[in-house]
Amino acid sequence: FFFFFFLKKKKKKSYDYIVYLGEVVQRGYIMDDDFQREVKEIFTQINCPVMAGPVKKQDRSKTKAQLDYNQCHFPKSAQILDVVRCCAVFPSIAAMYDGLTFFKSKLKNKHQHKQFELEIMRCKNGFYWTGLEKDKNIKEKSNRLQLPIPNSYRDVKFNLIFTDLKKKISIVGELQFLLRPIVEFQHKYHHTYEVLRRKDFVYGSKDQLKTFDLDKRIEMTAFNEKLLGPLLVQFPRHFLESNLIQFAKEKRTGKNIASQMAYNPFLSYGLIRELFHSNGRYMNRDVIQRQLKEKDARQAVALMNALSFQRNIRNVVFFIPNETDDEFWQSKDI
Repeated sequence: FFFFFFLKKKKKKSYDYIVYLGEVVQRGYIMDDDFQREVKEIFTQINCPVMAGPVKKQDRSKTKAQLDYNQCHFPKSAQILDVVRCCAVFPSIAAMYDGLTFFKSKLKNKHQHKQFELEIMRCKNGFYWTGLEKDKNIKEKSNRLQLPIPNSYRDVKFNLIFTDLKKKISIVGELQFLLRPIVEFQHKYHHTYEVLRRKDFVYGSKDQLKTFDLDKRIEMTAFNEKLLGPLLVQFPRHFLESNLIQFAKEKRTGKNIASQMAYNPFLSYGLIRELFHSNGRYMNRDVIQRQLKEKDARQAVALMNALSFQRNIRNVVFFIPNETDDEFWQSKDI
């Protein structure tokens, strides 16, 4: 069961981070030039500079999906909405407000004969008053209106659905409204930002590992030698004390760990020898013998699964209990 569960999870991740995400990034490269041109055309009318960002690469998108959207539903890559991106730069808050008003009015006035179309999917306002008011780190307020003055990075982000009506393809891109001082600061401290971003990646990865207890990590290996081997080396004592190893059974089939291993056709000889015949280093001998005699929901013992699924007789021998009686050998399943 764990073997097929592992394959299913692996297949799901492959589709998410390779097939689906690869398609999105590829479409980004195809549509980026047209996206940038359409956005710049709008802001040229108010003499506002628009800075194009590079198409987000697949590795960077994958990292973002795995860390920032780890708790989201499949496919996690669907949360990546900034493969194509650009920003409009304004000298002041007042100019930014005018730019926002102009931009929204332009999108409302759609032209019937245009090849490309822009639609607002979502807006995230970093200057939202209630949000700033709740921020305990903000202590300064404006003199006239007594509004909170941000003391950290703020912007207004639009996620735009960009559609090529002729080719009938779309992509979600990102447009940021930024103040010029923030852009200049970003440019000056770009390398510092990269260091901090990598630090977040390292600590984020470490935190994710902590979310899985060792039993869960053992379960996810599906008894694959290359995946389980490092855990055997690092946490040998855990295998002796693990509830998963000693007592856990599948709810549906009633198979214990020994039966699950016997059910895996790709179980390696070296791994099973290490687990079953390591002088009690990883699994207690009494636990092994008890599990070899236990029957699952179909009243089958581990040996029956081994005879059906193991590829060589050397593996099958490991599933024969040291002490057997007539009742064991006369079982209808054997």
